[in-house]
Amino acid sequence: MTFPPAGRPLARFSVLDLTTVRSGPTCTKILADFGADVVQVERPGGEGRERVFFDAADLHRNKRSIAVNLQEPRGVAVVKRLAARSDVVVENYRPDVKHRARRPAAEWVESLNAAGVACGPINTVDRVFADPQIRQADLVADVANATWGPHKVLALPVHLSRTPARVEHAAPMPGEHTREILTTLGYEAALDALVADGVIEQYKGETT
Repeated sequence: MTFPPAGRPLARFSVLDLTTVRSGPTCTKILADFGADVVQVERPGGEGRERVFFDAADLHRNKRSIAVNLQEPRGVAVVKRLAARSDVVVENYRPDVKHRARRPAAEWVESLNAAGVACGPINTVDRVFADPQIRQADLVADVANATWGPHKVLALPVHLSRTPARVEHAAPMPGEHTREILTTLGYEAALDALVADGVIEQYKGETT
């Protein structure tokens, strides 16, 4: 994989993605589809606990993934260094997470979005991909990785003739790019110790 994709409208921008659930990841998905280098920060241990195939395949395509323990001061330092080198930082934490306030503002939006998605039966997904109008509009993208194999995702329904959005890479597995990203930040000598101490996590499976 090559990040960021050359010749794309947002290829010169780097985005640190601290979002969760649906609304936030959808925002950063759009940036990634237009070529931005989106680095998604995930929690260690999220590979089996937090990921649902269809959600992850859609929301995280074209992104890179780093798994960092934000309950650990060294993990916070890693993310702060990433933020300092990013053009954009996107987050949708509740106010109490950032400032320890008592009035959450984002949770209800995410809950409504999640509920809306849950209402659609999963067995309709294949029908959506097969719909003639969907195919005519070139909204079906084929991607693959070694864990999920070949699969389809819906492309953005916005077509810009000179600067098109494209789905070029399948969603990464959690921590798939941890070593790659931290090496560029100067952490190469400390990587093994950070992994051993549970500060960061690397995906150990095969990817394509």
